[in-house]
Amino acid sequence: MARVLLTRTAVQGVPFERALNDLAAERGMPKIQVDFAPMQLPRTVAPEYSLFSLVSLAAEGAFLWATFTSANAVRSCAELFGTSFAWALRDGGTRIACVGSATARALREIGLEPHFMPEKQDALGMLAEFPTEGANPELGIPESLRKPQNTPESAALGWDDMLSAQVSVLVFEGTNARPTLREGLVGLGFRAVRAVVYEMVPATASVLEASVLEAGEISCVNARELIAGTGSNSAAVDVIVATAPSRLKELVGENPNPERTPPVAAIGSTTARMCEDLGLRHRTAASPTPEALALAAIELLHSA
Repeated sequence: MARVLLTRTAVQGVPFERALNDLAAERGMPKIQVDFAPMQLPRTVAPEYSLFSLVSLAAEGAFLWATFTSANAVRSCAELFGTSFAWALRDGGTRIACVGSATARALREIGLEPHFMPEKQDALGMLAEFPTEGANPELGIPESLRKPQNTPESAALGWDDMLSAQVSVLVFEGTNARPTLREGLVGLGFRAVRAVVYEMVPATASVLEASVLEAGEISCVNARELIAGTGSNSAAVDVIVATAPSRLKELVGENPNPERTPPVAAIGSTTARMCEDLGLRHRTAASPTPEALALAAIELLHSA
């Protein structure tokens, strides 16, 4: 039986497992075993005055758009701000942009309907299709807004300046988010104001105890042993399905042996670049959907 390791929780991985085995059945292949290895878990940041100030600004109409590039960001906003979050964005007339269908579902669950979702579901896809109505191509961005920490209350512009600008985009993201979207928005003529609402932490024993592992899930340590072919459960993994560059790196380490590491089905271009940096064989899914990831995994199994 072929074996695939997915860097997600069992709950998150159900659609992929279903799509993978549906596709295998269509092609006359035996059932494929899927192991779930949540190498990292999202953790909402501690409440900060600056974050609540940004939401207050949104309620006053300071932001033309708010962007969300993951369901994790949406859930963390709900955890931090409660039901007032959706109200603030709606009351301020903030339009909602999201990266893909999973993020859109999370937004609807908290009462926000996306106004924009790109056909190509990644940051570059968002930028390629992002509505530019209301943008100002001559507008620069203060250096302070490029810093990795959350923007202070004044956003380095002053409250009144922010309210009058009407060309600002509030970018909700995690600590390890690449600047692709923010820098691209600046290039389109928007002010990009970063709001860090979660961080990804390794799913180690201190974060995820073995007692709470769901059926089919394995710990970080066991996942690494599985990839290395060591430990008591050392049946070979045929394909790794990597759902983020940081999760892949957490799994294989800084200097993996390309000859001994299984090929990788990468969820998108940034994960594919990580594969290239690590020297790993890989295939990039056409989109981050379960079906596209399943197809990439099947193609790698066929080429083995």
